[in-house]
Amino acid sequence: MNPWAHLGIEPCDDPRAVKRAYAAKLKLNRPDEKPEEFQQLHSAYKMALKLAQAQARRSAPVAEELTEVLIEEPAGAATESVVEPAREAVPPLIESSPQVSPVEQSAPLEPEEAGVEIGSEAEEDAARQLRIEEYRRVLVLVEQVLEDPLRIHREERWHFLAESRYMLEEEYNWNLGLAVFERFARFNQDAAKHGGKHNTHVTGNVLAYCDQLFGWSGNAPAYYQQFDEALADTLFDAMQPIDTERDPTTAIRGGSKLVREKPKVAEEQLGQYFFGSLLGRSVAVLLDMMLVHLMMGVMATAIIMKVSGRAESDATVLGIVVTGGLYLVGSWLCECSRWQTTPGKWVMGYKVTNKNFQRLGYGRGLWRTLSFTLTLVTYKIGWFINCFLGGNLMHDRLSGTHVINYRKSREEHLRRQK
Repeated sequence: MNPWAHLGIEPCDDPRAVKRAYAAKLKLNRPDEKPEEFQQLHSAYKMALKLAQAQARRSAPVAEELTEVLIEEPAGAATESVVEPAREAVPPLIESSPQVSPVEQSAPLEPEEAGVEIGSEAEEDAARQLRIEEYRRVLVLVEQVLEDPLRIHREERWHFLAESRYMLEEEYNWNLGLAVFERFARFNQDAAKHGGKHNTHVTGNVLAYCDQLFGWSGNAPAYYQQFDEALADTLFDAMQPIDTERDPTTAIRGGSKLVREKPKVAEEQLGQYFFGSLLGRSVAVLLDMMLVHLMMGVMATAIIMKVSGRAESDATVLGIVVTGGLYLVGSWLCECSRWQTTPGKWVMGYKVTNKNFQRLGYGRGLWRTLSFTLTLVTYKIGWFINCFLGGNLMHDRLSGTHVINYRKSREEHLRRQK
């Protein structure tokens, strides 16, 4: 293997030039995308670095001897008298060296000539392979936690990052930080675009923890070079502390863009969520229906009797139908409001959320109401099926929503924090 060809530079004795070439090539051969190319690049880098250092050591004595000869020679001597003693001082390089072609002169030294031990190269390659395997193992764990909707925002679930055996090595830390940053950013970006595709976002506490491990904030310009601005903004904006006193015209990231910041209300994130039970939700529906009937149904019954002249029994039936329609409209508006609950669900300690455990939009809330109406036609069969769905009922699954026992979830969260 010709290490110079892999690095894309001419043979030299300058270790700094080798390191610059390696850094440039590393951007195109990341270990998570091209592990085999990265392995070859790293091996070429290590060999070229040793060859450059060895060549520098071999050239240093020759330069010193030539300098001594030139200094000791009288100033008025002829040019030939200067060249001849130099040949005597270094006969192996000038007189005794075999004649070689220009191509052979530019060929790199073999590892044996440069003093490189073949056995050490094999050991380093084995160590490098262990690092790549550990790198892949950690990324698999990252993907697994991202698929866990209930515990993704718990900081302790991410402690395996700090426990990786190579975490303190600069190169490993940098490459792993890039990969985790990209996965977090794409995950949050997709979750923002498609509310039902992912179960939750990577929250601020997890981002702050990983920022301490990888130093994302301190190397923001480098991350903006690696990724497009929109993707990098996804995480860096989420890591900014909320400050309502801040000047809204303050520039961020070195004045590249002026951003008018709006104060945000952070939603409370709990460690674990419990679904509302079927019995509790049934009681909540009955309470809501009774409340709507007392407020509007009775009045609607009286108006029907007076206007149409129907009997009380017939008017009552129509009043109940009106009550059901008003209940559906009222529950849609209440569940999409900032309270996220109806009066009956509030009594039971329940809240309605989307799959991200966040407030419903009005479009999804309307689909939830329609899904509930569709499941009513199943009657006893639907009720029987819901008994085995563990609180996540048929219309919840159709609409991509949850009814959570917020009171119980919060009490459990506070208990675990003590």
